Amino acid sequence: MLEDGLCRHNHAGVYTEGPMPLNMRSEEVNRLADKLASLLKVSKAEAGRIVLTNELELRDKRPSLR
Repeated sequence: MLEDGLCRHNHAGVYTEGPMPLNMRSEEVNRLADKLASLLKVSKAEAGRIVLTNELELRDKRPSLR
C-alpha cells in the first residue's frame, strides 16, 4: 500500500494505482455484497463502504455500556 492509501496493481504487465481491493473469501458475504450492490446500483466495494460507514455511525451514537 502506498502512503496515500492506494495500492499499485499489476494487470498483465500494466501497473495501475487505485484503492486496495476488497477480497471477500466468504461465499455468504460475497452473495450479500452482490445483492446490496445490485439493490443500490453501486459497486460491491461501494456497497461495503456504505455498510461499514453506517455501522460505525450507529456505534458512535449508541450509549456505552461500560
